[in-house]
Amino acid sequence: MLIIVISVFLAAGCSRKPKIVERPGQPDLTYFDPSDQEIKDAVAKARATLSSFIAEIERKPPTTSKSWPKLAHLNDTELDFTIKVPYPNVRGGHEHIWIRVARHSGKQFRGWVANSPVDVPDLRVDQAVEIEDTSVEDWMITEPDGHFRGGYTVRVLLSRGAQLPEGQYKP
Repeated sequence: MLIIVISVFLAAGCSRKPKIVERPGQPDLTYFDPSDQEIKDAVAKARATLSSFIAEIERKPPTTSKSWPKLAHLNDTELDFTIKVPYPNVRGGHEHIWIRVARHSGKQFRGWVANSPVDVPDLRVDQAVEIEDTSVEDWMITEPDGHFRGGYTVRVLLSRGAQLPEGQYKP
């Protein structure tokens, strides 16, 4: 089961409690206002620390599995690397999609779409993508035991009531 929340910006009024839509077999979809200062701060922190994420990829290359299964697929020494990227959606906003990173070269990530988009019809799970460093809004490095580093936007959403499935990821 995919266990991370994905997010969609809406032009609705800002609320501390986000609207969360549960999707069986996929991460919850969390809507939030694009003017949300805590989310903006989390994105800024992720971008400011992106070089440490890239350094970790260079030190320890990512696993190569495409889809985002339970963490049981990681052995004791593997790490799971993901980035969050905004894609224009059919509603005129952006859907923020997690990408499983396969490698980084120059100023570009290569990987696969890790969760099913809701409002981006030309994007699908396991589709190969190339992402410029400047497009990254968040990043996560997940250990085999579920603890993760990064995930700054995820931490904001968790502080507002979003849930991670029990026994999976651990902030």
